[in-house]
Amino acid sequence: MERVNRITFAMAYRLARKYNKRICNNTSVEVPENGTYFLYFNSLCEPMGFVISPDGELTNLFCEGKGHGDYLVSRALQRGATHLDCFDGYLVELYKKHGFEEYKRELNWTAGEPPVVYMKLGE
Repeated sequence: MERVNRITFAMAYRLARKYNKRICNNTSVEVPENGTYFLYFNSLCEPMGFVISPDGELTNLFCEGKGHGDYLVSRALQRGATHLDCFDGYLVELYKKHGFEEYKRELNWTAGEPPVVYMKLGE
């Protein structure tokens, strides 16, 4: 599977957030109304995917299993991702490996939580 409708993506995404603390702590609650939705499954049939907004923003990247981040980011780049935001931590380094550069940083709205990092593709 690859491109899916919003309902199919949202079901897989919400289940992953419900049962996986790592995903729940590192992803947005909301699934955008407007975007292109991509859903894949790893060899263990665990869901993973992302959304790309009409302006190229990469959102809702998630993976039920571990070790598929490079695959997902490379697929997102092939499908037009140009910018994103994420919580500071391992995701920043993952995105940097694929050419994204930090251009802004803000305090998290929840005290004590990691800052929000805004990134875009390098020139």
